[in-house]
Amino acid sequence: MNTLDEMAARTDAATPGPWRALGTGSAGGDHWYICDDREAIASISCQDGINEEQRQPDAEFIAHARDDVPKLVKAIRLIEQYCTIAETDINGHQREPLMIHPNVIRGAIREALG
Repeated sequence: MNTLDEMAARTDAATPGPWRALGTGSAGGDHWYICDDREAIASISCQDGINEEQRQPDAEFIAHARDDVPKLVKAIRLIEQYCTIAETDINGHQREPLMIHPNVIRGAIREALG
């Protein structure tokens, strides 16, 4: 299994999305929860009062990763598909590498990212 397959497998095994980040704390003891539509599935919390301004961006990153990672995996798979098509002829035989127009790659990325 390659890295992309491993990423896709972890994504498929995770709690379905969308996820959101919810904060419930105050300075010196803030808590951030990553939630699906029913319950918290992860939390970021600390009672030390240090680096509190970073917890919300971290929670938002984790929550958005649930939607972002599958889109990125899809974009990479589409690009791989275009590259495979460009490298083989109609009978599946290897041929000289073809230049893929950058707009084809951009289109694949836009399609995957929505």
